[in-house]
Amino acid sequence: MDRKEVDLIVGSTLFDPDYYLRSYPDVRGNGQNPLMHFVEWGWKERRNPHPLFDTDYYLRNNADIAKEGINPLLHFLLYGAKEKRNPHPLFDSQYYLEECPEAEKKEWNPLVHFIKEGCKAYCNPHPLFDVRFYLEKNPEVAQSEINPLIHFVEQGWKEGRNPHPAFDLNYYLQQNPDVKEAKVNPLIHFIEYGWKEKRRPHPDFPIGNLESIEAFSQAFVGPSSQFDFMGATQFSLLWSLGLRSCHYLLDFGCGALRAGRFFIQYLQKGRYFGIEPNRWLIEEAIKHQLGEDTIRLKKPVFDHNDRFCVEVFGIDFDFILAQSIFSHTGSDLIIQVLNNFKRSLKEDGLIVCTFVEGDEDFVGSGWIYPEIVRYKPETIHSFAQSAGLFIRRLKWYHPRQSWFLLAKDKRRLPDPKAVELLSGIVLYEPEFEEGWKERKTIIPLLQNLQEQDKNELLNSFSYAQLDPFYIQLDKHYVRRTKNICLIPSEKNRRGGKYSYGEWAHVIGIFQTLFYFNLENKMANKILDVGCGTGLLAIASEPYIQDGGYYVGLDVSKEDIQFCLNHYPPAQFKFIHFDLSNSLYAPDQNPKLRPWPLEAHQFDLVTALSVWTHLREEEARFYFKEIRRVLKPQGRAIITFFFLDQIYKESLLRRSFGEQGSFHRTDQGRWVFELPVSGSEHWRCPQWAKIPEEAIGIDEQGLKELMEESRLMQLAYYPGNWKEIPGIFFQDIFVFQPE
Repeated sequence: MDRKEVDLIVGSTLFDPDYYLRSYPDVRGNGQNPLMHFVEWGWKERRNPHPLFDTDYYLRNNADIAKEGINPLLHFLLYGAKEKRNPHPLFDSQYYLEECPEAEKKEWNPLVHFIKEGCKAYCNPHPLFDVRFYLEKNPEVAQSEINPLIHFVEQGWKEGRNPHPAFDLNYYLQQNPDVKEAKVNPLIHFIEYGWKEKRRPHPDFPIGNLESIEAFSQAFVGPSSQFDFMGATQFSLLWSLGLRSCHYLLDFGCGALRAGRFFIQYLQKGRYFGIEPNRWLIEEAIKHQLGEDTIRLKKPVFDHNDRFCVEVFGIDFDFILAQSIFSHTGSDLIIQVLNNFKRSLKEDGLIVCTFVEGDEDFVGSGWIYPEIVRYKPETIHSFAQSAGLFIRRLKWYHPRQSWFLLAKDKRRLPDPKAVELLSGIVLYEPEFEEGWKERKTIIPLLQNLQEQDKNELLNSFSYAQLDPFYIQLDKHYVRRTKNICLIPSEKNRRGGKYSYGEWAHVIGIFQTLFYFNLENKMANKILDVGCGTGLLAIASEPYIQDGGYYVGLDVSKEDIQFCLNHYPPAQFKFIHFDLSNSLYAPDQNPKLRPWPLEAHQFDLVTALSVWTHLREEEARFYFKEIRRVLKPQGRAIITFFFLDQIYKESLLRRSFGEQGSFHRTDQGRWVFELPVSGSEHWRCPQWAKIPEEAIGIDEQGLKELMEESRLMQLAYYPGNWKEIPGIFFQDIFVFQPE
């Protein structure tokens, strides 16, 4: 090792000579220079240069370095830190840089930054070491100004000092006498071995949910593999029940913001309230799920009381959500909580909650998390009656529990027909072994449905469309890579008046939830035809994995330029396609030609309200383009005005001049009578000044489209423009290459 490399080690602060001599008395006894000993022999003997650099751990986890015989500390200083390799079992470089993005921005070595700066700012080095918690519980450590992680590694664990609210050292050692006998650091044992062996770190921790250390906080509230789904389905349900951005929502037991991260972004500033006794869960979610920018902009309000008190906020709520609360609660506490809810619920408000139904009632009291309790359906109804509330069971899909809706006013409960619409069904669902140990396969749930159910499974979104009162056409706030992108409502005009403001946000979220429920997040490379100002780009960003990307294609120069100015080019690509369209781009090139995209590139092609504005020649040509750019197992999700038998039957139910039963436009607008360009299969309404304002296609026309393009239909969801409940206004079709 040359002098420059030695100087690099000395200047890094990651060689502590006092620690080295204290740890290795043979070196001290021989009077050797500790640095020279480490450089020449110590690292080869797997001795540690610093309490937070574990030589053996680094070499065990980086076989390439061990094989090449490189000094591990030198490698970490030159390359490993930049590559986000971990220097110690209790220091996660990637996690730390998310905790402290300033360190990455300034290109600091993460471990050096933590030692010098980060611990002072309470930046956590690992998901299971909470700096603030450790210092608050051990004030003498804070007063001594010793680095808290170094203190824990060297002596704190031996003294039984807990590193994290959800890790109880004494409990872990009592439950695992082999670990106690081995005299190893219990936290390190858990991180390297214990969690895989399903050893519980805390009496309240549901170890069966844990699928990776990185997902520790998520596992505290449920199976980490279903974290995204459970948050999205709660948002979908409340939106379907009428939640709008102007409402006040209480998320009772908000945990790791599994659902909160959806609601906080959607609701107006200061309208989201959460109660969660475990403060660390919320802090973890803010740092690693939402970002501080979102919190500053949306100003959610949290309380950490464990008394099941909801009156601490001093306001009445439009909605109270209590998912997976009463599945851990004795009957005495259930009645108490429901009475508390009632006192803080508006007269027309709704309580949305879950229970686990069973053949026998749980006999017990209080809070018993993480154990699961069951109650008979009639008992659940009696709980509501005891609190003076009306109750109705919902059919909304939940993998383990049942959804219930409670209200002060019986008229606020949807009628049985509306309840039938609220299925919340997903077409694919991961299957797990008992205890949610590992993903085994993807089960197509449709194969288990009767044909009648398939035709009626639709709508997670219909009921909300019955109540347009709360639609607010205000500004559209979105999350993008932990920063806030503010899209003015006037930019979101491509889908008619409901593409403005909040409705644009709803459409974007709707697209994401529907697409990724359908495909179980398998669509990693997405083409959005008619992307407009990028609603789907915004909504799909959290789902695009490494190596994936989104491509938006549109005829509007203005919209594409807006997207180019506002979206990072690494994951989002936008292409202006110079094609004439009488409605959106009348002055552009009228010549039909292929999209500037390689063949067989995309997992998913989507076109929302595009083929409803294309004449027959254009529609046929570009339907073939969909087939060309799709992967063999890809999917295309396209919307039409489909003039089938359901449409014909709807003509008999229309009341001209009145608003639609399931949409907000005149029922009489959606009658397609006039042939477009002489075609018998393509029609437009009489009111259309130009056909491109609204074009419908009949069954034969769609059949010809599919035959010419060699795309086969996988699913069809009628839209509510046909005077029936539907997922969306237009008809949704799912296609796959033959």
